[in-house]
Amino acid sequence: MKVLFSHHNRLLYGGGGEVFVATLANYFARRGHRVEVNSLPMMQDGYGINVQPELDPEVKYEERWLHGSDADVCYAIYTPILPLYLRSRCPVVVGIHASKLMVGVNRAGPIPTLARAAHVLVGGRVIRSYDAVHVNNRAYYKHLDHPRKYLIPNPIDSTVFRPAAPKSERFSVLYAGRRDWDKGWDVFLEVRRRLSGTGIEFATATNLGGEQLARVYSSAHVLLAPARKDTFGLTIVETMLCGTPVITTSIPAHRGLELPLIYADTPEEMVEAIRRLMRDPPKIDYREAAMKYSIEVLGPIYEGMLREVSELAR
Repeated sequence: MKVLFSHHNRLLYGGGGEVFVATLANYFARRGHRVEVNSLPMMQDGYGINVQPELDPEVKYEERWLHGSDADVCYAIYTPILPLYLRSRCPVVVGIHASKLMVGVNRAGPIPTLARAAHVLVGGRVIRSYDAVHVNNRAYYKHLDHPRKYLIPNPIDSTVFRPAAPKSERFSVLYAGRRDWDKGWDVFLEVRRRLSGTGIEFATATNLGGEQLARVYSSAHVLLAPARKDTFGLTIVETMLCGTPVITTSIPAHRGLELPLIYADTPEEMVEAIRRLMRDPPKIDYREAAMKYSIEVLGPIYEGMLREVSELAR
């Protein structure tokens, strides 16, 4: 089977959607499929982590303004302007990966705000014009209006994200992700301010990917993920695969992960959760709990979805 992955961001953006595409592209290539990845030659400066996920040599990657090939099936990351650049004639699955397009207040800047407005105006028609739609979290599945829809979580390469370093000597709290309002960067700073002078070490993971990021996740005592909006929570699962607990908000996307997370929705609750964790860390095998999101488990399910959609052209 020949598979085309289409994305509106350069893979260098390095966010959740880019990691998703790279993980699946590598999986399909290792399974013997022919794989192409097309991205637009553009990127939202300042929002991504600027680390390109590693692609296997067998994966053909091109940055171009028009996307298309003689593929049997295409998986396209959804954006309202998708019909302007996707020209492939094969069956297409559109994947919903951007929380900024869904619901709630958006403070991420002019480009996401315009994308949200375009989604409200034409998003439903764009999504329904393609053969199938995929969403990665149960919280959003019921809101999708399409006769052929799939609910499959994001897959993560558990051979990369694994316990890879000892815990730091000082109790450490890690923040990983974009430094914006949606991800709760301001909340992290407030928690850090309230716990200054307590001996707790606060760290941030920026411009890191793959095995470097796994070592940082592993060495932390806890990840603080105070996101206000999310469609999946990639850093949450990656961190747990590295054996580290996570304090995060109780938004539907995070509740939908059904993992042993520590929920806290205000700086006060997060400070108290950190103190409790220092006093009495739970005896939980976090990696084992998160293995249900590994590519080994989910890869065959994605393969079945794309094969099923490819057969619509017959």
